Amino acid sequence: MENKKEIYRAGLMIGVLTFLVNIITLPIETMLLGLVSLLLNFCNRKHYRVKTGIVFTLVGMGISLAYILFAVYKMKFTGANYDNYWFFRMLKVSC
Repeated sequence: MENKKEIYRAGLMIGVLTFLVNIITLPIETMLLGLVSLLLNFCNRKHYRVKTGIVFTLVGMGISLAYILFAVYKMKFTGANYDNYWFFRMLKVSC
């Protein structure tokens, strides 16, 4: 019989949480949580199955990055105002 590895539940839950935080549209917090999730999943990949957690994390981080790039594009070329979120307020001051 083959020794099957268990799913790394903590990494999977943090990966799903990364995806869900992205739905609330907190892009920078999603990126930070995603980095933590990727670090935990990659550190435990020898002992557990981590592919599902990594997929959820990467999808959440990808959508978050797309949101950030779209918002920066809109701020630069259309003059849109995103002053409700701290990161975009900081970007506006520095640019």
